[in-house]
Amino acid sequence: MSVLRSTAFLILLCLLLSLEVAAVEYPKVKAQETEAQLRENAGMIFIPAGWFEMGSDDADMMNYISHEKESAEKILARIADEKPRHKVWLDAYYIDRHEVTVEEYKRCTRAGKCSVPLHYYRDSHCNWDSPRSGDQPLNCVSWQQAETYCRFAGKELPSEAQWEKAARSDDARIFPWGPKFPDCSLAVWGDKENTDGCGRDGTWPVCSKPAGNSPYGLCDVAGNLWEWVYDWYSADYYKSSPQKNPRGPDSGERHLAKGASWHTPQPGGLRPSTRYPQVSDEGRSDIGFRCARTSP
Repeated sequence: MSVLRSTAFLILLCLLLSLEVAAVEYPKVKAQETEAQLRENAGMIFIPAGWFEMGSDDADMMNYISHEKESAEKILARIADEKPRHKVWLDAYYIDRHEVTVEEYKRCTRAGKCSVPLHYYRDSHCNWDSPRSGDQPLNCVSWQQAETYCRFAGKELPSEAQWEKAARSDDARIFPWGPKFPDCSLAVWGDKENTDGCGRDGTWPVCSKPAGNSPYGLCDVAGNLWEWVYDWYSADYYKSSPQKNPRGPDSGERHLAKGASWHTPQPGGLRPSTRYPQVSDEGRSDIGFRCARTSP
């Protein structure tokens, strides 16, 4: 009888344990976080789907006007194309952690898919043939050259909205790191106390200012180089842009760059909401790029 009771007790105990284990909810592995996709998207950062506030309004600039050399009237007129501030929904995507480097771009030229940067031999600030290249961000490339590289890498240029969300997150912060006024511990820019490039008169190696990273972990989204994005530029685009996954006007005369550079003297220019239209077929020493990829 005691054997039967012991057996019954063990059976009952096993049943209770099985019920308890079944009740535990283990976290599900998301499709975009599978091992294979993590390998495929190495060097990129995942940005989850959701809403964020894009653009700016006059109130965003009021706290920083005292640090600018221009009058308040001129500054507010300069940011007119950033208004209205508006909510945007973006599907999930990946974006490069840092700007494309010289060494990364050289893989594309060696493969015969990319052309060398424009006029790099005319501007000593171009990193292409510089002794300090390697992990320096690539500059002096046109919008088309940037797009060609991203396609070679199985990616594409990020939309303006994708770039801006990755740089400022979903809490409408003024700068990637928060409300603090920019200095050379946070970004490579034309700081008036250290001159262009925080005293180096050019770019720094990518990710040299980790204290200035965005909430998602992107490097150099303020300073070092302006970055080409996919969108054509229109000063009035925000007044009629779609609420979900906007990709800019269908056509235009200039493409957009975002993020400021080593040569930017205005602190307000380092805000992720700043819009910088540029001639698409020019390669400037203050413009580079990074790539993105839509999440499956």
